[in-house]
Amino acid sequence: MTTEENVPDAHESDAEARSARLNANLAKVDELSKRLTAALTHRQQTDPALHGPAPDVYMKAAAAYLAELMQNPARVVEHQVNYWGKTLKHYVEAQATLAKGEFKAPPDPGPKDRRFANPLWDTHPYFNYLKQQYLLNAEAITTATAGMETLDPA
Repeated sequence: MTTEENVPDAHESDAEARSARLNANLAKVDELSKRLTAALTHRQQTDPALHGPAPDVYMKAAAAYLAELMQNPARVVEHQVNYWGKTLKHYVEAQATLAKGEFKAPPDPGPKDRRFANPLWDTHPYFNYLKQQYLLNAEAITTATAGMETLDPA
């Protein structure tokens, strides 16, 4: 009898340990899968209206805008020039304020919007700039789509 026959096989005990660990991990995966399934089954559905307008609304608006461009290009160009003029004027004013070394927000004569209720929107120059640019963009879109007959007013 040799000494090798008396020594338990190290590979067999290692394989048993790996098998036990694999079975424990599979049990954890099974338990986590059940928890995930239960969580997904009982989650609250989000309101589809919160995701914004449907793609067909954007398609109708784009088609109406292109139709208006074909019928009355002068009106569309006028809106574009007006929008870019206001945007560049706002940019130049912001740059002039920064060039003077002043780090303050300019006075905001625009209408109050509840989305900008935080005082930083009015006092911090960067946030104020973003807010005013957003309002300029919203005004440009509203003006551009105001006279289109093919869009519903809602």
